[in-house]
Amino acid sequence: MRKWIFIGFLVLSATIIADDYMEWNWPVTDAPPEFPGGQKALLKYMSDSIHYPEEARKNHEEGQVVVQFVVDSLGNVCETAVYRSCGVPALDAEAVRVCQSMPRWKPAWRIVNYNTGERRTLRTRYTVPIHFRLPEDEQKDKTTIQ
Repeated sequence: MRKWIFIGFLVLSATIIADDYMEWNWPVTDAPPEFPGGQKALLKYMSDSIHYPEEARKNHEEGQVVVQFVVDSLGNVCETAVYRSCGVPALDAEAVRVCQSMPRWKPAWRIVNYNTGERRTLRTRYTVPIHFRLPEDEQKDKTTIQ
């Protein structure tokens, strides 16, 4: 079965993009939050869960939506929002929907006592750029004049 959507995204931790969020005062972590099963599992989850909105497909709309969310100290995904819109509300809404429905993550942590190895889990912000792209046969012919 042909995939109707090609998803490519880059996942960045809040510790990597701290310059953009100095006002949040996010803590530095020893280990970032992790999706259950790691990056490959996150990619699979995204490709299985995202459904190209019919309205956007009919209008041949594509774009990149950058979504941010917080992984709290228990691993729950919360405070999901569009950080950078692609200008297509249906694609923005789909990206947010998928991120809000993610399963519980392994939270970020930081060592509090190096002698005992005691760790503390932390709230961290995570950024996910999601690319919505139609298959070649559904893309609008860019060479025709309308």
